[in-house]
Amino acid sequence: MVLLGLAWMRPEAVWLPSEHGLSWLLIGGAVVMGAGSALNGGCFVGSIVRIGSGNLNFFATLVGIGLGLRLMQSVAPPPTVNGQEAVRYVHEGSIAYAVAWVSFLAIGAGAAAIGWRSSGYRRLTLRGRWPRVLALSATGLLAGLMFARNPGWTYASAIEALANADRAAVTWSLLVAPIALFGGAMASAWASRRFQLQRMNLGDSLRSLCGGALMGAGAGLIPGGNDILLLWAIPGLTIYGTVAYAAMAVSIAVTIAVGRGLRK
Repeated sequence: MVLLGLAWMRPEAVWLPSEHGLSWLLIGGAVVMGAGSALNGGCFVGSIVRIGSGNLNFFATLVGIGLGLRLMQSVAPPPTVNGQEAVRYVHEGSIAYAVAWVSFLAIGAGAAAIGWRSSGYRRLTLRGRWPRVLALSATGLLAGLMFARNPGWTYASAIEALANADRAAVTWSLLVAPIALFGGAMASAWASRRFQLQRMNLGDSLRSLCGGALMGAGAGLIPGGNDILLLWAIPGLTIYGTVAYAAMAVSIAVTIAVGRGLRK
């Protein structure tokens, strides 16, 4: 709602994603990214949380993401990951805009009702409920503001520029947001007493490296990681973003199920 609202008020100043089209490469990239996330034990967003909580093995994930993105660019150069070359506008009074608002309000109300009636949420005290609501609301608000002005702020964009040794692209403005993101994750873990330093070991680091490489390769084919899909492409009402995110979720579930079956 923040993203579309800003685009309605200032269409010339807000970035919205354009459709990249549906293809087997898109589906394949989403499946590969999902499998990599399951192998890694965290997606693009989850890896930040794990690093912020003190798990040093997930630094290997960042190296793997860079390798995967670099490989895909050398094999099959995709559209830009940060999406800044593909933009569309939402204009006041358009039918699509009205449908978008009604749809988001309906989906939001339905999700809130389901969450409120869930047994796990009902067991929480009032003090335990509102911090979650406020935290997720703040996430949506801030993500809408940041992606509206600069879709290329994500840490995957910085890793991509570093992996390609693109000195012109590696600027302070590109690095400051990822640095703040990881710093915020560490501060959050420390404040909530979840920070526990875990040293790197060969097995876990190799798994993170391989998982990160698959995640990077998948993101290069889509293009974009699950953070871009969830916080920009889907709120921007793209079909490709919704399809890619759904395929990634199914891939994660299947990979986890297969892994459990093999362990048995």
